[in-house]
Amino acid sequence: MTPSINGSVWHLIKQSDALSTTILIILLFLSIACWTITIYKALLLRFKQNQIRKAAFLIKNTHTLDDVLHMSSKLADSLPGYFFVKALNAFRAVLHNKTHEKISLTDRHWEFLQDKLDIIIASIVYQEERFIPFLATSAAVSPLLGLLGTIWGLIHSFMDISQKQAADISTVAPGIAEALITTLGGLLVAIPATVMYYYLKGQIHQLEERLYSMADTFMSIVHHVEEKCVEENK
Repeated sequence: MTPSINGSVWHLIKQSDALSTTILIILLFLSIACWTITIYKALLLRFKQNQIRKAAFLIKNTHTLDDVLHMSSKLADSLPGYFFVKALNAFRAVLHNKTHEKISLTDRHWEFLQDKLDIIIASIVYQEERFIPFLATSAAVSPLLGLLGTIWGLIHSFMDISQKQAADISTVAPGIAEALITTLGGLLVAIPATVMYYYLKGQIHQLEERLYSMADTFMSIVHHVEEKCVEENK
């Protein structure tokens, strides 16, 4: 039974008019693009999650800025390594803004450093979210394209009915089935695209939370180093 059904569906696709065929080709392109983006992003995010887990293990034994620098060199060409290099540069900028070496960091300095870390994380998340909106757009547009094809097909079906002067099932069914093919195609694109979108957004959210956890750890190390320097200068 399955081969005959598949053959009937393929027959309906082949006999579709130009607009319906164009819509089906667009839907096929959207489907291929969505699956390609999802597979690429899922593998990339898993790889970066593993990098962050490795960094979280290493940072447990990190107590000074020299340790952070050494760890970032170990994690070179990785997401955590990039983050810690940027964080160290932000801390250097804070130290550069100090008016005197013996003056401890003020609340304004800490806020500046925290804002810098937030900007770094926001920049990373923005990069990770590239191409993700395409999934949401495809999920929203695909059913509308399918509906457009269906309405267009139904118009042709009613025109055929008026020309043949008959409304029996043998006359109506082929045209309606042909019209509904585009709706089916739109749903076959929209449903997976919606699932893919929310899955990847969830993975990126986890990545963002772990980056904020690393930022908190970095701030704790900086606080410890700054307190130690203040005690030595007393």
